[in-house]
Amino acid sequence: VGERDRDVSSLNSKLLSLQADIKNLHNVCKRQGKTLQENQLCVEEAMMNSSHSKKPALAFEESHMDFEPNKQCHLRQLQQLKKKLLAFQQELEFRTEELQTSYCSLLQYQSVLEKQTSDLVILHHHCKMKEDE
Repeated sequence: VGERDRDVSSLNSKLLSLQADIKNLHNVCKRQGKTLQENQLCVEEAMMNSSHSKKPALAFEESHMDFEPNKQCHLRQLQQLKKKLLAFQQELEFRTEELQTSYCSLLQYQSVLEKQTSDLVILHHHCKMKEDE
């Protein structure tokens, strides 16, 4: 039973760790999304300003050129985050399968223990009856 408790505790701590990693990843994704939105707003603002300018096409091209490296950088970061999230998801699925397997084993073990306990109670009762004779 002590080994089982250690296994369950270990699996629980791994699950908590994975949950914390996923939460952190969600927070990073939110921050990246906000940054991307802020950059998009800057581009839209630049486009609005350029429409009032005497040279709207040139102003738009300049703002678009300034934004492109940022956008590409953010897209790369989002792709990296997506890869990490997929890796975490696979790890979580693997750990979930491990937990389910362990849980099934524990249920089987519990069933065996209950049967053995029942057998011992019957044996004890039988011994008591023999003793009383």
